[in-house]
Amino acid sequence: MTGGNLLHKIVSKIDDFDERDINELPPLYDSVDVDALQAVVESGVERVEFRHAGYHIVITHNEVSVRNIIEDRNEQ
Repeated sequence: MTGGNLLHKIVSKIDDFDERDINELPPLYDSVDVDALQAVVESGVERVEFRHAGYHIVITHNEVSVRNIIEDRNEQ
């Protein structure tokens, strides 16, 4: 997965959950070093997790999943 493709996938997944305009959310680089994230994913690591704008993002085998942290707490 290329750098732009990975970032697009993350932002698109967040946009699926969030009612705000995507431009109203803080930039992804406020939460994670996007170049380092891309390098780690390309290295073949099995799982990367981080939080951004109230979401828990998990990248596994080039798949991106996003969960709302507040909704996760309410389900427990």
